[in-house]
Amino acid sequence: PARFQYLNNGVTALCEEIAPKGGKGTEYRDYELTGFSIINGAQTVASTAHFVAENPSVDISDAKVMITLIK
Repeated sequence: PARFQYLNNGVTALCEEIAPKGGKGTEYRDYELTGFSIINGAQTVASTAHFVAENPSVDISDAKVMITLIK
């Protein structure tokens, strides 16, 4: 999980709106997304779901995936 972002091209999604939510942190920020639709990266999502289903005891909290959001 810790190396996943180096072995994956990430996910691209379209959003109708992208609005900052909460504070103005420099490293991590929360966003509210509306009209979210993955347009590239379905294999990443499906592979991740399949892995979690087959390995429910494995902690994937360190896994990171790059995401590109397009409004």
